[in-house]
Amino acid sequence: MAQLEQDLPALNALAPAGGDAPHVGDAAAYDRQYFGILVHGHHKIYINAFLDAMANKDWKAYAIVICDGGNGAWGAVYDPSSRDFSDFAFNGSRP
Repeated sequence: MAQLEQDLPALNALAPAGGDAPHVGDAAAYDRQYFGILVHGHHKIYINAFLDAMANKDWKAYAIVICDGGNGAWGAVYDPSSRDFSDFAFNGSRP
């Protein structure tokens, strides 16, 4: 996780796939949950990010699910072996 946190600023300039929406801005300004995933045999980390006001008090114990969160919620995939981010997308339409 330390490597992911170190690489997190690279997300600041990443635009959502397939769109011309604004960039995420300051990725560190969002609360984040990390989930280990397996993609075609490769270990990766899914990032579930959201603004503090969107989460309940149990967000550190349970996955937060947000639909149509606009720019307040987004997800991305991090590959620890290449240190690249991919599949960045906001959760729903942006306001």
